Amino acid sequence: MELLQETLKKITAPSELWREKARQYILTLTMPPWALGRLLDLAVDLAGIQETLKVHVDRKNIILMAGDHGIAEEGVSPSPKEVTPQMIANFISGGAGVSVLSRVSGAEVTVVDIGVDADLSRSGAALRTLPKVRP
Repeated sequence: MELLQETLKKITAPSELWREKARQYILTLTMPPWALGRLLDLAVDLAGIQETLKVHVDRKNIILMAGDHGIAEEGVSPSPKEVTPQMIANFISGGAGVSVLSRVSGAEVTVVDIGVDADLSRSGAALRTLPKVRP
């Protein structure tokens, strides 16, 4: 808890000056204004946080939340819930589209079980399981 408190004290508001510098710089680039949408919003946020136009992200993690819900049982889902553990295994083994993106960007992939209706105990080390929430 002490580490958390120390960490929270170090968090400051993003610099509006650097956010504006980033906005202005982005508008000088050859592309339609704000063509990359949220990606450019993220760039502005990072510039404000890091107080530089040369932002860097040393540690990246793509977090996939996996869970089953009742919609599959209504017959409107394109896949039955039995596909969920197969997809998770594919994410963990590196055979999914997100796996390619993670390799290219140097990001880790973490799959979090938030309610998968299957035993995932043998799915792999990259799987994180949240404690079950009681209703």
